Order: sequence, then structure tokens, then C-alpha cells
Amino acid sequence: MKITFICTGNTCRSVMAEHIFKIKLKETPMHGKVEVGSAGTAAMPYYSIYGELKQVLEENDIDFSDHRPRMVDLRIIEQSCLLLCMTERHIQEINLRFGVENEKVRLLSDYAAGELKDIPDPMGRGVDAYRKVFKIIDEYLEKLKEKLENEFKG
Repeated sequence: MKITFICTGNTCRSVMAEHIFKIKLKETPMHGKVEVGSAGTAAMPYYSIYGELKQVLEENDIDFSDHRPRMVDLRIIEQSCLLLCMTERHIQEINLRFGVENEKVRLLSDYAAGELKDIPDPMGRGVDAYRKVFKIIDEYLEKLKEKLENEFKG
């Protein structure tokens, strides 16, 4: 099973989600059975992680040194069992660009917790906004982990 987290530039929210979820999976029997990645609807490979996000990831002992931003493309969509987007806009962009309208393209908050809530972009809002978004994503990923654990048991 492959899960890909989607945001805009693949330098913030989806990066947090990818790396937090990889850590969470290590604690479960799903470790090694679920592949996790991330991509962006407007990512460029020369983008980088810097400033506030770098600080927040380092505060949480998350190694992101292997991260390179990737633009979502048809190959990523086809290889993923689930694309979990940070906002409704990301879903709309994927649907419009690739004609993908099915259950595998979902809002993270909806799939994990049944809530139709966009996860805000903290870009340019200071380190506390990044910490807040990190916490929001972490809480949804804990629910996602529990949901998938139940599905793997069944």
C-alpha cells in the first residue's frame, strides 16, 4: 500500500505529514507494508526546506535531509493507493489536471477523522503557525494510523 500526502509546494505540510507518518508507522505492524511519500500541486525540484519548517522539524527530531520536492504527476497518482490532500483546492487541482475523481483522492482530515477541514498553509506566518500546523497534522495522522491498523487487522 502506498500513501502520498499532497500540498502545494511539497515543502511544508505534505513534508510534515510524510515524515511524521513514517515515524508513526515504525511503532506498528504496518511498518514495511505501507510506503509513504509526498508531492505538491505546484512543486519545483529546486525548492527547499528552510526557516521555520526546518526549525520545527528539528525540534521534533525529524530527519528531512533526503527530501526533494516532487510535482504530483500521473505516475504518482497511479502508484498511490491513497492521495491525502491538505485542502479541497488540492483535490480540485488533481481532479481537473488528471481527470481523477475517485475515492483515492481525499482530504486528510476527512479520511482520517471524518472532518471536512482544510489544513492551513503556515507559510509566512511565523514559527508558531508552523508548530500549530504540525500539531494539527500530527493529530490527524494519529487517527489515520489507528484507522489503518483496524483495516490491517480485518
